[in-house]
Amino acid sequence: MSACGTNFGAQTNQVYQPASGADAYTDELKLLNVLAVDNADDTATLSATLVNRTGTDDSVTAVSGTDGEGNDIDVQLVDPVEIPAHGRVKTGEEAQIVVSSDDLTAGYYVNLDFTFENSSPTKVDVPIVTRNEEGVYADAYTDIAEAPEQTPKQQKGERKQSGNDQG
Repeated sequence: MSACGTNFGAQTNQVYQPASGADAYTDELKLLNVLAVDNADDTATLSATLVNRTGTDDSVTAVSGTDGEGNDIDVQLVDPVEIPAHGRVKTGEEAQIVVSSDDLTAGYYVNLDFTFENSSPTKVDVPIVTRNEEGVYADAYTDIAEAPEQTPKQQKGERKQSGNDQG
């Protein structure tokens, strides 16, 4: 007989995600290791692996979001992100999705709503991580693109969510 923690709530029975990013699952898609890499200029580049579990091509057609207090934030989707049938795509190596807000701080979260051409909409609470320049994690996010020189908010001087022409 053992006195170890072996009940239904034992740690070995709990889901553990060792990655920094968040995961979201639907019947059609997996959004894996979703995180926003802080660019230190009130923008963050979204990095994620999107997995299509269906036999039909799909794409991200819009992304909108809020900060941790429920305030709208700007999300720029440069072009729809194509996800092949039974395939996967990684975002972030090019700045396909960029989040903008005056309150982007590493260690906090943004709440993003993804809209797809064929799949159900998906919500993800995305952690904001810092882009380190030295130390153990100096090379952790070197493959993640920084935001373009000017985001749409900076270009137009107004708040706008991708996929909407609210202007």
